[in-house]
Amino acid sequence: MLTIKEIAQIAGVSRGTVDRVINNREGVNPQTAERIRQILDSLNYSPNVAGQSLAARKKSLKFGVILFNGVGFFSSIENGIQRKCQELANYGVTVFQRYINYNDVNGLLKAMEELKEEGVCGIVIPPLADLRVAEQIDQFYESGIKTVTYYCDIEHTKRLAYVGSDNYECGRVIGNVMGLIAPDGVLAIVSGRWTNAIHPERVESCMQKMKQDYPDTRIIADIVCDEDDISAYNAVTKLLVEHPEVNLLLLNDLGSKGALRAVQEAAFPVRVVLHDRISPFRNELKQGMVSVIITQQPWVLGELPLDILFKYFALGVCPSKDCYLTDVDIKVGENIRYDL
Repeated sequence: MLTIKEIAQIAGVSRGTVDRVINNREGVNPQTAERIRQILDSLNYSPNVAGQSLAARKKSLKFGVILFNGVGFFSSIENGIQRKCQELANYGVTVFQRYINYNDVNGLLKAMEELKEEGVCGIVIPPLADLRVAEQIDQFYESGIKTVTYYCDIEHTKRLAYVGSDNYECGRVIGNVMGLIAPDGVLAIVSGRWTNAIHPERVESCMQKMKQDYPDTRIIADIVCDEDDISAYNAVTKLLVEHPEVNLLLLNDLGSKGALRAVQEAAFPVRVVLHDRISPFRNELKQGMVSVIITQQPWVLGELPLDILFKYFALGVCPSKDCYLTDVDIKVGENIRYDL
């Protein structure tokens, strides 16, 4: 690893300037500081963690994480959180977790207050689009509690960073994959219940991609249903009875296995593409019941926000970016990981 002196030579500044940027101290021109951070990021530079871990343990850092309860997509996020919690425990970091119902603004605000009472210095939240949440993030910032948002974002707040997905890009990848699987197929889309703009954005860009590059693929249905087994089973069964010509099915953010059971019971073969439901469907992917799972790396949404908070409070390293977007991965039976 390069030394601070060598990095200073690359940047054309003094060692002291590089040291101030690394340790998040004032006194450096903002443009110069950003240039140095870009150099550090390109070199994958990090401070001597072994040397600073003792200082981190002495700080007894406390972080908080808020998750949505019972949402299938969040199982992979939680896997990432648990792995990161185990790692941070080696540095004396305590991570408190709170669960709230999906789209429950009051529950989110209450959980944020509970974590504040626990004495956390940083929190990781999936913010809901509500002015009260934005105000809470800003109030936390003023009191010294830094927020990293994930899954969805509230821009123009004093959050430290955002970790999330490019839903437009993901939709185009989904459309391309389905077009390659069945360029002249008959497609139906079944999505979990829409409660924000994320799902329709992805579906819209998917359909745009298919109409553009795979005009022979017919899209005959785009429906929304609840995620429980019975609702998903009934919705997909009804769909396949009414449209026996369907041979390609996209389950978009639909974590229920009831949908797959309906496909298995159909009198004709249907190829299934899933979006971001890795943990519950590993075996189905291995066995070929699911052709492809397209994921926006939900485990990164669990690991990276806590990593950002740790580096900020323990090592004095500011995030190199305001927004961290995950990659779009394509998983088939041969490249599925069992730790996702």
